[in-house]
Amino acid sequence: MKNIIKNVLKRVALAVLFLIWLLLTHALSSMIKLPLLRLTQVSDVIILGNVEDIRCEWSLNREIILTVTTLKIKEVWKGNIRYSRVFIQTPGGTIGDLSLKVSDVSVFQKGEDVLVFLKTIDDVMHLENSFSVSLNYLPSFFVFGRAQGKYSIDNNKIARKWGYSLLDKEVDKDNELTLTELKERIKVIVKDDLKKRKKKHETIR
Repeated sequence: MKNIIKNVLKRVALAVLFLIWLLLTHALSSMIKLPLLRLTQVSDVIILGNVEDIRCEWSLNREIILTVTTLKIKEVWKGNIRYSRVFIQTPGGTIGDLSLKVSDVSVFQKGEDVLVFLKTIDDVMHLENSFSVSLNYLPSFFVFGRAQGKYSIDNNKIARKWGYSLLDKEVDKDNELTLTELKERIKVIVKDDLKKRKKKHETIR
């Protein structure tokens, strides 16, 4: 019994230490506004989809809890995905009596339609080096910009972001847009970015 309590306390302590590290290393990025231009340019893929399933699992080293969201793809606005579904891993969650809460992360609801700006798991420090779940049968991503990188889509096709606070109470003008307007703006950004990359490549050659 003592060993069980000791192991539980060890896990809780490790989770707390990880949370402190996470907040210290990502505090600025979570509070500084990330405009649509930045979100679009930095993301590896941008997906419009439906949340099909949500579950919590221990990381590979069993030191933190991760929420794994299964997203069924409706449209891909940037990048190339050959699967019909992808996994999104988010720090935090609940397993049994243990919970890990992380502020300013994307929160998903089963059944909701979302637009997400994603990067591959290898591009985020706190989810690599065993801080991840082994999901080899589908590609895994994290939401770039945390809560700023996820739009919830309602029945009227209005896209809204929520669940985060900005530095100095800065206003996010991209917080609420029609899905049509959002798609057109992202389409322009992606097209312009491809032109710049092509021109740069031609200049180097």
